[in-house]
Amino acid sequence: MESLTMITNSILDLLGYTYFQNALLGGIIAAAACAAVGLFLILKKEAMIGDGIAHTAFGGIALGLLLGINPLLAALGVSVLSVIGISYMRRKNVAPSDSAIAIMLALGFSFGLIAISIAGGFNVELFTYLFGSILAIDQIDLLFVSLLGLIVLLFIGFFRRELLSLVFDEDDSRVMGIPTNTLSLTFDL
Repeated sequence: MESLTMITNSILDLLGYTYFQNALLGGIIAAAACAAVGLFLILKKEAMIGDGIAHTAFGGIALGLLLGINPLLAALGVSVLSVIGISYMRRKNVAPSDSAIAIMLALGFSFGLIAISIAGGFNVELFTYLFGSILAIDQIDLLFVSLLGLIVLLFIGFFRRELLSLVFDEDDSRVMGIPTNTLSLTFDL
């Protein structure tokens, strides 16, 4: 019982620190948004899209560092292009979703390795951009996570029926007048 009291006191002590409050709140908001999105990703058979986009973001970060531009903006741009590429391959029946994700993952990651090789390495620790630390969330990051989480939850709340129709029967959704390509691309972005 005494050890439980010590653990409780330690957690309560941590709640007194701003960095821990930011991390906890940011984690809760991100978890809620990811849980809502994850349901539809599983039903769309795109469970690996997060991994695929993260690996293409690696290529974007390396490109940003190579060109001397903001690595996070470069990663965002490359990630958006990869989602558009995945959507295009799926829509044109070039490859099913899982294969399209794997193709973009391999392209993005290999591009990142090539960029690192061309640059001869970087002074900045490249992997800190990919993994970071939730304890490093500041007020600006928390605001960004909150805004993004709110947008995601509002989008899913507003288009819940259309998304459910889309993931269970895309052809039927198209016949019902749901803009399936636009909705699917917007959801993936």
